[in-house]
Amino acid sequence: MDHLTVTKRAKSSCEIQEDATLVTCLLFNKPTPYVDNGPNSLSSTESLTTIISSSHSKEAISFNGSSFFQTSSFTSLGISNKSFSVALWLRPQSVLNNVVHLSADSSGLGNAWCVAILSLRSNGTILNSIYNGTGTYLWSSSISMTPTWTHVVQTYSLVNGFRSYVNGILISSIGPVLSYSASGKSNFYNIR
Repeated sequence: MDHLTVTKRAKSSCEIQEDATLVTCLLFNKPTPYVDNGPNSLSSTESLTTIISSSHSKEAISFNGSSFFQTSSFTSLGISNKSFSVALWLRPQSVLNNVVHLSADSSGLGNAWCVAILSLRSNGTILNSIYNGTGTYLWSSSISMTPTWTHVVQTYSLVNGFRSYVNGILISSIGPVLSYSASGKSNFYNIR
């Protein structure tokens, strides 16, 4: 047995589904901003980040040009063609390079398997990518990110392919017949 939770009420089917499939939940709220609030208590590390007030929640994590946040032990992201979804609130203050980057080692460097699944281009549009084993597919949206809080979701499944949503609206997709070739290892999830 790993985790045991007892509640004083019956959970809804949506809550049970979330309990069964949620991997991590990072709220970045004080007093423990870097603690995983999900069911797996994944470990995280950060460098040079700042906790700031957020208009859509209590607090948020802020990055400068050399800061990063990394969470480890994403076993399912290391399995090829395994469905996944990544959701985050984003408020770019400047054009960033790799926003969400998966890697097979903690350095996140190109000497091991790695892919930047979500980046911002110099014009502020979202650049998506996925690795299929022989090359990386890249595609972008026409929606330009502004310095306001925006909900961004990336999903992948063999049935639907790779999809990108902004504030609940599908903005770009590729697939559905698109394989995802993973690292075969437990991955690191990097945000810069």
